[in-house]
Amino acid sequence: MKASRKCCKCDSKEIYSNSNQPSRGDRSSIAGANGRVSSSLWLHVYVCLGCGFVEEYVRPDVLLDDSKIAKLKSEWESVN
Repeated sequence: MKASRKCCKCDSKEIYSNSNQPSRGDRSSIAGANGRVSSSLWLHVYVCLGCGFVEEYVRPDVLLDDSKIAKLKSEWESVN
């Protein structure tokens, strides 16, 4: 949805995102180890109003921060 601007499930173009909003709230962040919320791992959320499908992406600035990525790697399990 982020790149195509349409829903990959129902092809609706009625997509909304919080990407232009300031980071806030539990729905905009990823919980770390033991359920603690890491305020540094903020998300952009995309919602399809046609079917309700949701996609989430870590904000680009977080992906460029080596210390935040190292913390994520130490707390989460790789699926590779």
